[in-house]
Amino acid sequence: MEEIGADLEVMKAVLLAAGHIDAIRAIGRERSYDAGEMIARIGDPMDRFIYVVEGEMEVLDPNSEKRMGDVTLGSGQFVGELSFLSGGNYFLAMRAVRRTVTIEVAREAMLDLMAQAPELSDHIITVFAARRQQLVKRRSSSIKIIGSDRDPDLQKVETFLRRNRVPFQSFDLDGGDGEALRLGNLVDHKPAVILDHDRKIEHPTPREVARLLNMDLDIGDDLRIDVLIVGGGPAGVAAAVNAGAEGLSALVVEDIAIGGQAGASSRIDNYMGFPTGISGTDLVFRGQIQALRFGACFAMPRRVERLSVEEGGLFCATLDDGARVLARAVLVATGAQYRRLPLERLGQFENASVFYAATEMEARSCRNTDAVVVGGGNSAGQAAMYLSRVARLVHILVRGDNLSDTMSSYLVQQLKAQPNIEIHFGTEVTALHGGDHLERITVRSRGEENTLPARGLFLMIGASPNTGWLSDLVELDSRGFVKTGKTVGADRPFETSRPGIFAIGDVRAGSVKRVASAAGEGSVVVPGIYEFLGDRPHQPTSMNCLIGSDAVRSNGSGGNSMSTEQNVQTVKDFFAAAFGGDREAMLALVAEDIEWIIPGEDWPLAGTHRGHAGLTDLLKTGSETMEMSVSEPREFVAQGNRVLVVGSARGKVKATNKPFEDDWIFAITVRDGKLTSIREYVDTQALARAAQVDASGPA
Repeated sequence: MEEIGADLEVMKAVLLAAGHIDAIRAIGRERSYDAGEMIARIGDPMDRFIYVVEGEMEVLDPNSEKRMGDVTLGSGQFVGELSFLSGGNYFLAMRAVRRTVTIEVAREAMLDLMAQAPELSDHIITVFAARRQQLVKRRSSSIKIIGSDRDPDLQKVETFLRRNRVPFQSFDLDGGDGEALRLGNLVDHKPAVILDHDRKIEHPTPREVARLLNMDLDIGDDLRIDVLIVGGGPAGVAAAVNAGAEGLSALVVEDIAIGGQAGASSRIDNYMGFPTGISGTDLVFRGQIQALRFGACFAMPRRVERLSVEEGGLFCATLDDGARVLARAVLVATGAQYRRLPLERLGQFENASVFYAATEMEARSCRNTDAVVVGGGNSAGQAAMYLSRVARLVHILVRGDNLSDTMSSYLVQQLKAQPNIEIHFGTEVTALHGGDHLERITVRSRGEENTLPARGLFLMIGASPNTGWLSDLVELDSRGFVKTGKTVGADRPFETSRPGIFAIGDVRAGSVKRVASAAGEGSVVVPGIYEFLGDRPHQPTSMNCLIGSDAVRSNGSGGNSMSTEQNVQTVKDFFAAAFGGDREAMLALVAEDIEWIIPGEDWPLAGTHRGHAGLTDLLKTGSETMEMSVSEPREFVAQGNRVLVVGSARGKVKATNKPFEDDWIFAITVRDGKLTSIREYVDTQALARAAQVDASGPA
């Protein structure tokens, strides 16, 4: 079955072309690391592209902090995986084995180069995808979930990570190996989520975990974009790919994980181009990589609570945290919400024994026991086939008298041929029984009731359209699906009764409820959106998300930002204290474990400076070795929880009397009102992009 990337172990090593290396060198800065020096720590932002010129670096096991197997990178290789595209964090740490020389390029500049050089982009993304696939397959990660089988809230976190293809390790509270015992003692034998070696997350939720992994796009206030895509299933992601390819700024908002209902399918065999099948999650994840490459942004787990129309015709979407997104067009791709059975105790068993998806995580609940699948569609058939690999017996309960009207023929044949699958027609569930977990169910068949043993109940009975957030702005049919096209007098096929709002996929009235159909609608709707936007006066947008998260600028005129104004102000206060020589004020604004990285092989201040002591030593060294005048930063570029600071410095090195005059960029990460990391770059492309702000507001 196809997966998100190639098998790294059998991939042929191919070096970057000489011209691509020259291009990287032209926009990067050379840096050297001594043997044993850390190159990246767990949780560091993947904010720079690292190409290895000479030497060797090793990947560290998050448990032992020793080399992970034989995983090393040497001359001609580069660091990173798919988190680089979206601006995420390192899952694993890296350390120099011996003296190592690298070329390092600010992420924003590297994404620019990749956009200009498709062959280079193809090479890098292929390797990144293969590495992520290997991390997921081997569960190589610093994220550890303990006891998820006993805690529904942790199961939500695990579902979020798994469906977003984030590698993690899962441990049973009763596990007997050394790491499981250590973690059990660390968390007092209670379900928990651990980051790195021993950082316990209090009250873990998908949103909190996303924030800590730098996956949670910080939208800020009144972000302006061309098109807001609500829903990250096959339809929404396909639209994001095509919108980005057409040069539109697009934001996808998804409340659970990329994939939608398709993400609940463990295997799809009838999607063109995948003769050996592919899971719904992997299919849509591949689409997300394409969309990131073309510049779309993804905000998850986030939810649109309501939609309104502003003066001037902009659509305003209010998210679950109060943030607002202003869009010139809106694409409704929210699909539908899973239908629930009207049964007592259903809520008690949900996520522990009652599920709406059948993947590896849910299948663990019924290993070597009986499982029950309710439903007669393709999703139910795919779930039953997957569960038959691990369950002793799988019961399929169908209210109707046959499957031929609701399920693909190939699936019906597979089910009939599987010896540990039993199909019950004219049957429905009437009651649930058990203690902490489901133990058995009562079913009614042809007027008679009996019980079936069941450790897992999988409900695949369709869904209801998710349209409550539309605030009556568009016309719906009697079942709540969005009406489009000629039925509402719209000029364009997928346009709703409200010009500028489009609908595709399962949420659209009359659509074919299939993955391929949803993806197709996502592809063909974009020309209509482009035509609509072309008919409207252009309004500047404040998002140009080149492969994930380009700079959204904040200037003195109070422009929009994808970071909070507080982050920008904290950084401004830091520089004000620096220029004023107020050391105590500077230290008050930085975290205890601050890390300041300055590149340059022959630069007196080069190196990694950690903690308050390191910062104090850096200031002292600077005053002793250099005569320097630094102009007040001319630009602060907000970027999620980071702020890029653009400025210049001139002076001379005392020991050599060598003058210098540099433009520079500091990439500063701010968390909870404190600077946690500072990385310096000299990068003309990022500098030029950051400077493109006129007096009227952000570009």
